[in-house]
Amino acid sequence: MPQAVQEQIDGVFGAVMPFAERTLAQYGEMYPFGAYVDAAGDFHPIDGDPGVGDHPTSEQVLEKLYEVAPTVAAGGQIVTFVADVSLEVGDGIRVEIEHRDGFAIGVVVPYTRDADTGELDITVSELYAFPGERRVWPAG
Repeated sequence: MPQAVQEQIDGVFGAVMPFAERTLAQYGEMYPFGAYVDAAGDFHPIDGDPGVGDHPTSEQVLEKLYEVAPTVAAGGQIVTFVADVSLEVGDGIRVEIEHRDGFAIGVVVPYTRDADTGELDITVSELYAFPGERRVWPAG
């Protein structure tokens, strides 16, 4: 992966993680969210409202994000999807990042809650990376 692409991917990861952490800390849960970076380098949210009422499932929101992203982010550089996920050993924040130049990566950052205070314990150094799925800019 070219250094410039790696730096852009790292920048997106660094931008979305604090929002995910704050949301989980404040509300104890988080609906999936998506964003894209346009050609000028600016972030834009992706609307993931599946239109099924006030309490959609996380899966419904995520599927809607996946559905609309190719249209809204097509002219951009990077798209990301972030979700709270259940793991075999607890919970995690999953961040999927796809770059226009053909790179896609997924990262899961496990977290726990302090049993007494409820505070989040997120250790980014314990992240797990995996090959991502290309949803916006398919191989061609």
